[in-house]
Amino acid sequence: MTTASPLLASVELGGTKIICAVGDRNGTIVDSVRIDTAAPPETSMLIDAALDDLQQRHGAFSALGIAAFGPVELDRSRPDYGLIGNTPKPLWRGVSLIEMFSSRQVPVALSTDVGMAALAEATAGAGLGAPSIAYVTVGTGIGAALCVDGEIVIGAGHAEAGHMVCPRAQGDAYDGGCPAHGDCIEGMAAGPAIKARWGAPLDAVAEPAAIDIIAHYVAHLVVNLTLVARPHRIVMGGGVMDTPLLLGKVRSKAADLVNGYIDVVRSGDWAGYIVPCALRDAGLAGGLIAAGQLDGKLK
Repeated sequence: MTTASPLLASVELGGTKIICAVGDRNGTIVDSVRIDTAAPPETSMLIDAALDDLQQRHGAFSALGIAAFGPVELDRSRPDYGLIGNTPKPLWRGVSLIEMFSSRQVPVALSTDVGMAALAEATAGAGLGAPSIAYVTVGTGIGAALCVDGEIVIGAGHAEAGHMVCPRAQGDAYDGGCPAHGDCIEGMAAGPAIKARWGAPLDAVAEPAAIDIIAHYVAHLVVNLTLVARPHRIVMGGGVMDTPLLLGKVRSKAADLVNGYIDVVRSGDWAGYIVPCALRDAGLAGGLIAAGQLDGKLK
């Protein structure tokens, strides 16, 4: 199968797997290749081979979007732009993603996987029509990103909303699983913390209180984002959020936490304010959209 030029490419770089894709500036994926994450030199060669394969089948691509695990430096004005920081993946610390992809000789748009997912949901998914959104992912890790008027918000460094701290759920004695902060929100409610607590994913845990406990931490994150950024909509993604009843409990607990202090949802419709994600491969789609934005600016 081929597609008309200009073709764009996207790479979603994860800790265990990498997906390379080609598609268009609307985020539509035409074809993709999955590879396993290895040490950086081997991974770089595997990515090159995957992109070459896609290019041979579909033609040359004019720009590339990278949706990367973090932390990674996102400020283009800095000399260490594209450098991976203090990641728990030791072999990747100090690796330059810009250098890794420099041989492609095309413009590169770089953001985190959460940032690219936010861009995709804002422009082609559950955030469509909202001037600003916060995208929250609750999975192996917990993170968030803001997208305003079709642009990912990038501050002085890589944002780590999942490492906020909040009051413990009543009766919660778990120490927390974050190696840096212990009982931050990620340390209390991400997938590994759930498995450490109950020995299974949340949707397989028999203890009735489990969903309430996780909803407590996720709701605090949602409310903190609301109070700081006041997005028009919050889009929830990540595998943990697929647990039945969890989204509804997050909405209810968030409403309780706000306690009428501000008019967060002007319509009173919390179900329309905190919404599930709409895109299956949002990180990849966001990479294509960002590549298209960059390609357009350079022409």
